Amino acid sequence: MKIVRKYGYLWILFLLLGAVLCGSFLRGEPDRTRFVLGHGSDAREISVYDAGDGACFVFLPSYAELDEVTILTESEQPVILGGTQLHSGMSCGDFEFETPYAFCDADHRDSTLCFYRSGSVATIYIDTLSGSMDRVHADKNAEEAATVELYTADGAAACKSIQATVKGRGNTTWRYHKKPYLLELSDSTDLLGMGAATDWILLANAADGTNLYNKLIYDLAGQLDFLWTPQCEYVDVYLNGEYNGLYLLSEKVETGPDRLPIHTDGEAFLGEFGLFENRKDGYILETPRGRGAQVEYPEIVSEAEQKRMDALLGRMEAELLSGGDLAASEWVDLDSWARRYIIDELSGNVDADRASCFFYYYEGRFYAGPIWDYDKGLGNCQQSRNPCAFVANNSERSANYSLPYYPVLYSNPSFLNRVKELYKTEFLPLLNELINGGLELRASELSAASQMNALRWRGLTPDLDSAVLIPMDPEKLQEHLTRRVAFLNSAWIDNREYVTVQFELSPGAEYVNYAVERGEPLLGQTDLADGVWIDLGSGEVFRPQMPVEKDLILVRQETPAGAEPTRDAAGDNRGAMLPMLGAVCFFCMLVGLAIKDRRQNGPPGKGAGR
Repeated sequence: MKIVRKYGYLWILFLLLGAVLCGSFLRGEPDRTRFVLGHGSDAREISVYDAGDGACFVFLPSYAELDEVTILTESEQPVILGGTQLHSGMSCGDFEFETPYAFCDADHRDSTLCFYRSGSVATIYIDTLSGSMDRVHADKNAEEAATVELYTADGAAACKSIQATVKGRGNTTWRYHKKPYLLELSDSTDLLGMGAATDWILLANAADGTNLYNKLIYDLAGQLDFLWTPQCEYVDVYLNGEYNGLYLLSEKVETGPDRLPIHTDGEAFLGEFGLFENRKDGYILETPRGRGAQVEYPEIVSEAEQKRMDALLGRMEAELLSGGDLAASEWVDLDSWARRYIIDELSGNVDADRASCFFYYYEGRFYAGPIWDYDKGLGNCQQSRNPCAFVANNSERSANYSLPYYPVLYSNPSFLNRVKELYKTEFLPLLNELINGGLELRASELSAASQMNALRWRGLTPDLDSAVLIPMDPEKLQEHLTRRVAFLNSAWIDNREYVTVQFELSPGAEYVNYAVERGEPLLGQTDLADGVWIDLGSGEVFRPQMPVEKDLILVRQETPAGAEPTRDAAGDNRGAMLPMLGAVCFFCMLVGLAIKDRRQNGPPGKGAGR
């Protein structure tokens, strides 16, 4: 205690240091300088976003004009922007978009501030009663009461002051920095012309640098003859006045008059094949081959109904895998299964026939769909990066995940013939339209909103699967889609026969497929073949110059253990460690002073005797 009393002033210094360190990491406190868009009941406060590197931004919705933006400050310190001292209520009409201005207020020194405006996108404001989203971000299932307001791209109020709850959603996608959300409105409401409902999804598209993948596939499927396909529209999301990025406001996969309309049939049910180890709600069915399927509708299922559904599902599975003429099947709707397979193969959907795989029983038949979740397709991850290969139909996409249905269906002549017919008559005209300008137009219309989203989330790219995600831009997407369609044309129109060579880059996780015309060598298609690869089936070394006659899975002769992705996590850990490092340094300093004091004055109690 003597050393503590003697150097008590150091404790004061330590407390001040701790306050500074902790304060520097506190995010989520309201900025002292804010900006107000509009007037009266339509006025919206928008916070300054501090990127942490001296750059600050004011992200405004697509309908904003700077002369309609005023400053709001509670600070006694002057606020200086571009050499002009600002006061509360002062208009920002003299400033310009996308121009960095020197910025100084109570919270910022030597910073710049830049105004950005979105474009051609609706805006949704979500204000929680607590004023915070911390509980939701800490626990996906935690709910926050909120009010919701929605404005069209031109600023017209689509809905105002709707009572709602907001919580997290998703599995893999929840682990990204940019979170997806579920909105549950107090009343069934039509949002942006998509039909009335209470539940709405905000898809973050955190793994998609183009923000185009899900929207592209959903819109394509919406032009086909499915009973129902989820609609989605782009929105800029503001959480308690803070811009949170560009999202897709999407319908939820569920039954209802304005969604999957199967309520009129008392025997109907909606299910989802997937990985349900962590699911705690819903009813799980199991097929004779061991596939798990969760019942999404009806919400309450008796034991007798569950047994009936299990039996029906067993009949569906037997029919799909029978090898018989599915065009004459009384149990399965061939066209819906063929259409969904084409969408899964076209997109290179790595979860095809494995997860987010919905089906429904209606009027005595099983249908595939509705479609869901395509943000890692079309070259956006390692497994779908090669546009000239099959992904959805090869017999095994990895050692851990066998595909129960698509490989068998693809070998069924009735299924494959229908796939080829529908691809040529329904899909190809729509795909050619996208390739010949439609995709470029979509990207152009979204460019301002995408740019603003990228600035908001710069430096916070997804830390999950960072080794396998491949950054894409609209130009790369255009190139990938063009090559993908050319490959499928060769298989389904020119009738070339391909086999698949799969390189498993890490056991059961990462792989890349290559298509080889039967009897031809792989040589020249990939530099992966330069290493030593073993045929998993025969155990022999694979030689790329040899003709390939069947599907192959190749594994490295020596596979080093992969390191955990650390890029973003390391940044977060460094930030969390700084206060601890400060405390350690202070403790070491105290120990040093104690040793010095002991050497000078001797052990405690001995000084008086000398």
